[in-house]
Amino acid sequence: MPPPAPGHDQTTTPLVPSCIFRHKLKLKRPSSEPKSPNSIHPTPKPTPSPQSDLPPLSPSLPCPHGIHKPLPDHVIEQDFASLYQAIVNHVLRYYSTKTGRKGVSQYSLEHATVGMRISWIHLMSLLGDEKTRHAALALCIAFTILSRSLLLKLGLSNNPGSTFLPPEIVECFQSFSTGLMAVMDGSHGHGQVHFGLLSRWKIISATLMHATYVRDAFSPFDSRTINIERALKDLDPLLHTYALFSHGDDNARLADLRDVLRSGAKFAFTLFSQPCFWEWDWASEAPSRNEAKAIPQSFCSKIALKRSSSTTSLNASDLVLWPSLRRVVDRDGHHIDPDSPDSVLSKKKYLHDFP
Repeated sequence: MPPPAPGHDQTTTPLVPSCIFRHKLKLKRPSSEPKSPNSIHPTPKPTPSPQSDLPPLSPSLPCPHGIHKPLPDHVIEQDFASLYQAIVNHVLRYYSTKTGRKGVSQYSLEHATVGMRISWIHLMSLLGDEKTRHAALALCIAFTILSRSLLLKLGLSNNPGSTFLPPEIVECFQSFSTGLMAVMDGSHGHGQVHFGLLSRWKIISATLMHATYVRDAFSPFDSRTINIERALKDLDPLLHTYALFSHGDDNARLADLRDVLRSGAKFAFTLFSQPCFWEWDWASEAPSRNEAKAIPQSFCSKIALKRSSSTTSLNASDLVLWPSLRRVVDRDGHHIDPDSPDSVLSKKKYLHDFP
């Protein structure tokens, strides 16, 4: 063996391989936590579905500071009664009950009562009788207003081109979920959560819109005006047929009718601004002649827009002229028992109750 080179220490020769060995050993040493076979190429965790993982709302969940407080029930009931009285006063003041006048056309009658559960033939017979004409006209005006006034309602209320709610509210509501029908009919597993969220959206939106639609209602910036004028044009061909012209000027009648429709739009916004949800109960409690059960008007079903054969079998005096107002879902998304005394805020008015 050749002698070591000068200046080279023989004892230091094995250091390099030993360092390499220790380095390799450190790489091979298992970590304290076991690794899965896929740890080399970890797969991203799936994003949870926003609908499937929604947590339940707490009934005590507070609303943001500054939200307007809900109105007491007696105030809402009083406003509802005042709207009915405004319709009655308008009819008694501006329309005649004299016989011998030319009746309304089928087209005008059907156009003014879209969605009503009474056949146009039955309604025309009521208009032809001087004893029931005023009540029938009041029913047409009432239905025009109320059928355009609820948020969770298919048909005219859910159409931005006809609703008495601010159209932007309806458009916003329509964009809330691809499962909109599931939200409305409660079939979705998290229906309570959806209604609880919608409740908070309603009261927050109503607070932010208060200046436009309450304090400065029907200003040039009020988006409800165009739909009110459309409703007036739908109604007027029917109403004009029976109008009194003793004053020689029809402008006063139209102005008063416009005020009545505006009162209806105000009440619609009042209901929207409350944290709960509502429906009209048009079902007559009187037994029909064929003893068929009257179909109740659901706040979320298309059946409410169909004519009910059982309704037409009722006596004219048992026809519902003004529905009761029912609370159907509370602020936390719980459906309210229809038999609960807290669900009904007003009594129905029947044709025999007019005026």
